[in-house]
Amino acid sequence: YTSFLLAIVEKDTVECQLTALRILWAVSMDRDAAELVGMLGGLQALMGVLQEGRSQSNEHRLLCLDAVQGYAITYKEALISSGSVAELLRVARFGDRTVQIKAAMCLRNMALKDP
Repeated sequence: YTSFLLAIVEKDTVECQLTALRILWAVSMDRDAAELVGMLGGLQALMGVLQEGRSQSNEHRLLCLDAVQGYAITYKEALISSGSVAELLRVARFGDRTVQIKAAMCLRNMALKDP
Protein backbone atom coordinates (compact mmCIF):
# COMPACT_ATOMS: atom_id res chain seq x y z
CA TYR A 1 0.00 0.00 0.00
CA THR A 2 2.89 2.35 0.59
CA SER A 3 3.71 2.63 -3.10
CA PHE A 4 0.07 3.50 -3.84
CA LEU A 5 0.04 6.19 -1.15
CA LEU A 6 3.25 7.68 -2.46
CA ALA A 7 1.87 7.72 -6.00
CA ILE A 8 -1.27 9.46 -4.76
CA VAL A 9 0.81 12.12 -2.99
CA GLU A 10 2.62 12.82 -6.26
CA LYS A 11 -0.22 12.65 -8.80
CA ASP A 12 -3.89 12.71 -7.90
CA THR A 13 -6.60 15.16 -6.97
CA VAL A 14 -5.82 17.54 -4.13
CA GLU A 15 -8.35 15.83 -1.85
CA CYS A 16 -6.73 12.44 -2.40
CA GLN A 17 -3.24 13.88 -1.93
CA LEU A 18 -4.21 15.37 1.42
CA THR A 19 -5.83 12.12 2.53
CA ALA A 20 -2.71 10.15 1.59
CA LEU A 21 -0.57 12.62 3.58
CA ARG A 22 -2.89 12.15 6.58
CA ILE A 23 -2.46 8.37 6.34
CA LEU A 24 1.32 8.73 6.15
CA TRP A 25 1.12 11.00 9.20
CA ALA A 26 -0.77 8.33 11.16
CA VAL A 27 1.67 5.64 10.05
CA SER A 28 4.64 7.74 11.13
CA MET A 29 3.47 7.59 14.74
CA ASP A 30 4.31 3.87 14.93
CA ARG A 31 8.05 3.17 14.86
CA ASP A 32 7.85 -0.16 13.02
CA ALA A 33 5.44 1.19 10.42
CA ALA A 34 7.50 4.37 10.00
CA GLU A 35 10.63 2.28 9.48
CA LEU A 36 8.91 0.19 6.80
CA VAL A 37 7.49 3.22 5.00
CA GLY A 38 10.89 4.91 5.21
CA MET A 39 12.60 1.91 3.63
CA LEU A 40 10.10 2.05 0.76
CA GLY A 41 10.85 5.70 0.01
CA GLY A 42 8.15 7.33 2.10
CA LEU A 43 10.40 9.69 4.00
CA GLN A 44 12.10 10.85 0.79
CA ALA A 45 8.67 11.48 -0.75
CA LEU A 46 7.60 13.51 2.27
CA MET A 47 10.78 15.57 2.12
CA GLY A 48 10.17 16.04 -1.60
CA VAL A 49 6.80 17.64 -0.85
CA LEU A 50 8.63 20.18 1.32
CA GLN A 51 10.99 21.22 -1.47
CA GLU A 52 10.27 24.54 -3.06
CA GLY A 53 7.80 24.28 -5.92
CA ARG A 54 6.88 20.63 -5.27
CA SER A 55 3.75 21.11 -3.14
CA GLN A 56 0.49 22.58 -4.25
CA SER A 57 -0.49 24.35 -1.07
CA ASN A 58 0.49 25.30 2.43
CA GLU A 59 -1.86 22.58 3.68
CA HIS A 60 0.26 20.01 1.81
CA ARG A 61 3.40 21.29 3.51
CA LEU A 62 1.79 21.37 6.96
CA LEU A 63 0.44 17.81 6.68
CA CYS A 64 3.80 16.68 5.40
CA LEU A 65 5.50 18.31 8.39
CA ASP A 66 3.02 16.56 10.70
CA ALA A 67 4.16 13.25 9.25
CA VAL A 68 7.82 14.26 9.50
CA GLN A 69 7.18 15.23 13.12
CA GLY A 70 5.95 11.68 13.70
CA TYR A 71 9.29 10.48 12.38
CA ALA A 72 11.07 12.98 14.65
CA ILE A 73 9.30 11.47 17.65
CA THR A 74 9.35 7.76 16.79
CA TYR A 75 12.25 7.23 14.38
CA LYS A 76 14.60 10.22 14.43
CA GLU A 77 17.48 8.08 13.16
CA ALA A 78 15.79 7.97 9.76
CA LEU A 79 15.67 11.77 9.57
CA ILE A 80 19.32 12.07 10.53
CA SER A 81 20.64 9.35 8.23
CA SER A 82 18.59 10.51 5.22
CA GLY A 83 19.87 14.08 5.30
CA SER A 84 16.38 15.41 6.02
CA VAL A 85 17.64 17.72 8.76
CA ALA A 86 19.10 20.10 6.18
CA GLU A 87 15.73 20.35 4.42
CA LEU A 88 13.97 20.98 7.74
CA LEU A 89 16.45 23.74 8.53
CA ARG A 90 15.83 25.30 5.10
CA VAL A 91 12.06 25.18 5.63
CA ALA A 92 12.42 26.60 9.14
CA ARG A 93 14.38 29.50 7.70
CA PHE A 94 12.56 30.28 4.45
CA GLY A 95 9.00 28.95 4.80
CA ASP A 96 6.01 31.05 5.75
CA ARG A 97 5.37 31.56 9.47
CA THR A 98 3.14 28.51 10.10
CA VAL A 99 5.46 26.22 8.15
CA GLN A 100 8.50 27.65 9.99
CA ILE A 101 6.91 26.89 13.36
CA LYS A 102 6.02 23.33 12.35
CA ALA A 103 9.55 22.69 11.02
CA ALA A 104 11.04 24.07 14.22
CA MET A 105 8.82 21.71 16.23
CA CYS A 106 10.13 18.78 14.17
CA LEU A 107 13.69 19.80 14.90
CA ARG A 108 12.91 20.25 18.59
CA ASN A 109 11.29 16.82 18.80
CA MET A 110 14.40 15.28 17.29
CA ALA A 111 16.43 16.78 20.14
CA LEU A 112 14.19 15.33 22.88
CA LYS A 113 15.43 12.24 24.64
CA ASP A 114 13.55 9.00 24.21
CA PRO A 115 11.09 8.30 27.05
